[in-house]
Amino acid sequence: MRRIIMFSLVVMTIFGCASRNAMQQPSLGLDLNAQQNKMIKNDIVLLVKATHDVNDLKAYYDEDTIRYDMG
Repeated sequence: MRRIIMFSLVVMTIFGCASRNAMQQPSLGLDLNAQQNKMIKNDIVLLVKATHDVNDLKAYYDEDTIRYDMG
């Protein structure tokens, strides 16, 4: 039983770790819409950019998340 558990853990570790080639995140410092909506609290600056373009979604998440009502 112990060997089965160890084998399962090794297999899950090898195949469970995914490698990603995600796009570089855009610089929001030059994005005027993000600058207008930025929030600053306790010296933390929050900038958000909504992504609705199917090509960008596929590049970031490898899927069209709008298709799954997640976009």
